Amino acid sequence: MEAADLETNLAALCRIIARLLDGDIFPWLENGHEPTEHERTRAATIVADRLCRAVADDLVRAARKWDQLMHVADYLNARGYREHPYSSDQVRAKGEPGTYKLDAHVPLVMGTRSTVAIDVVIQRKRRDAAQMPLLLDVKSSPSFATANKHHRKGAEKLKWLRMNYGSSVPFVLMLGGYFDAGYVGVQAAEGVDWVWQHRVEDVEALGVGMRHGSARAVAS
Repeated sequence: MEAADLETNLAALCRIIARLLDGDIFPWLENGHEPTEHERTRAATIVADRLCRAVADDLVRAARKWDQLMHVADYLNARGYREHPYSSDQVRAKGEPGTYKLDAHVPLVMGTRSTVAIDVVIQRKRRDAAQMPLLLDVKSSPSFATANKHHRKGAEKLKWLRMNYGSSVPFVLMLGGYFDAGYVGVQAAEGVDWVWQHRVEDVEALGVGMRHGSARAVAS
């Protein structure tokens, strides 16, 4: 890049960064004075704290999800199920009964998406030849506010599944953490079933375990 172009582009970047900076953290930029040692230390501490939180949030979220997946796997293993890495084209109904897959991708044929991510696909032991496996997504929330920010995600995924597999597609959420009546009320209104993590055995109402059936598995 020519020197003149480089200066122009760097100046543009600096203008963008200056507009994004928080004046409360860097008061000397607005006042035009040299920062004191206290102001430098305070700004560095706030920036470091925000950076740590941004990194830690993803790590904690991933750890919570992994803990939930292991909770489901332990429950299924104790009932004679085994993990089986079947491919996405086997998800529809061809998977071996009594098996499950973590972090699966269910194929879609309608709309713009080719697959939809499902946390756990469970091929029930006793099912009709054309019956779909149970599709389970795990959800964990550290606060009621966080849960309500993402209350539409389950309904949107169910909408995609129903477009492809019909209104009776067996999709259920497993909720762990803080979910209030407002959150579960939205799920119920959208037709999304759920079980609580501490009562995961409620999925037996959907045909998992030794019993076979088809009923709403909502834990009160």
